[in-house]
Amino acid sequence: MIGPLLASLVAAAATSPTPDVAPIPAGTFLMGSRDKAPDEAPVHEITLAAFWIDRHEVTVAQFAAFVAATGYRTDAERFGWSGVFDTARGEWTRADGADWRHPEGPGSKAPRDEPVTQVSWNDATAFARWAGKRLPTEAEWEYAARGGLAGRTYAWGDELRPGGRPMANWWQGGWPTGGRASSLPTTLARTATVAALPSAAFLPTATGSTTSSATCGSGAPTGTKPRTTDGARPATRAGRRAAASA
Repeated sequence: MIGPLLASLVAAAATSPTPDVAPIPAGTFLMGSRDKAPDEAPVHEITLAAFWIDRHEVTVAQFAAFVAATGYRTDAERFGWSGVFDTARGEWTRADGADWRHPEGPGSKAPRDEPVTQVSWNDATAFARWAGKRLPTEAEWEYAARGGLAGRTYAWGDELRPGGRPMANWWQGGWPTGGRASSLPTTLARTATVAALPSAAFLPTATGSTTSSATCGSGAPTGTKPRTTDGARPATRAGRRAAASA
């Protein structure tokens, strides 16, 4: 089991939304990419009904409230271990005692205002059900992440670093070794605080949800990635990559 970020949630009903969700209008878009990774193809047309989606990832504090209210134990807690990516060795390692409270293993502590990690699809689904929501489909995630930009590589356009400015939090340098786990200042060397990053580093999308291109794997139905980032990921597979939030 890998430790992904919990994906933004989709409201089960479009009535009386709370301020922390953004409306996504109904529409049709081209999902996928012709010239990126093989699993991005083929490009195909998807039509979606309107929905609401959380503006940022679920925080450790929010997940803690869920656990306190229900007594829920995550898969990692029940198994007694989870996968942690060793950036020095460039490989996954088994970490006994790694869970959502201790994402890097014993001795580590998850900040309450950062996105929750070390949760499985089962855990994410349980949280969503408790919150009265559901996980977004991959198509919904990508549609929201695009922010109204049709056919662009990233959620902000086609250029990775417009004007030399990093637009999201991604792995820098060689992968899987020889780099660092953030494109932002060293004070944000791995995951970053939800809703507290400089607006110069993260752009809200036109839909009102925060930029969603790459960092860790999401709780959406497809795929997972390390808790650390692995390079800027095109918005074409946003269902499996949740961005650090602005």
